[in-house]
Amino acid sequence: MVRGVEVGVLLEVPLSRADLAGLAGSTAESVSRVMSRWKKQGLSDSGRRWTALRDRTQLEQIAAAAD
Repeated sequence: MVRGVEVGVLLEVPLSRADLAGLAGSTAESVSRVMSRWKKQGLSDSGRRWTALRDRTQLEQIAAAAD
């Protein structure tokens, strides 16, 4: 549990928005917008040293649609 929320997958890896952007071939600003949208939709949450994927199935569908 993270902050009292059950999660599907908890990644305890300290990655910044810039790190994630580099891995995705994007910008830190774009990553920040997407992460904020996903948090509002209940798909993910994140903190200083962790990211929680709260709805893995929906995130997989988003990834598949992007291909």
